[in-house]
Amino acid sequence: TYIQYIYLHKGLPDSAGGQYYQPPLFHIIGAVVLALSHIKENYEPGFENLQVVNMLFASIGIFYGYRILKKIGKKDTFLIAGTAFLSFCPAFYIIGAELNNDCLMTMFQIMALYYTICWSETQKLCDILKIALCIGFSMLTTDSYLSRDCVYL
Repeated sequence: TYIQYIYLHKGLPDSAGGQYYQPPLFHIIGAVVLALSHIKENYEPGFENLQVVNMLFASIGIFYGYRILKKIGKKDTFLIAGTAFLSFCPAFYIIGAELNNDCLMTMFQIMALYYTICWSETQKLCDILKIALCIGFSMLTTDSYLSRDCVYL
């Protein structure tokens, strides 16, 4: 796989075969996790740990979703209901348990939305930079239409 290639060769591939056309951020993170947790030629623990990292990305996305709800919600019942919906939303469990780059991209997109709300309140340059970093990292994670469309916002 792409992660194993980066881990074994300590660099990105020269060709675009297989999944090598994907932006590399998730796969580089996966190669680091694989390097920290594989045992000899057994890559299974590394990929299991990468699923844990993916669930961490989902949890961070839910946390930033909570922060968005806290900024836009006025009532506690809205905040509780929205947080419960985000916490038990099947999409986060599905993309968090799979071994692909969608969860990391979703986390960065939710963070970009949060910092956009922060920027609309404060008009600070640091919030614009955080938005740009989140969108940039999202685009380095996947080539989905959501990442490309966010550039046009």
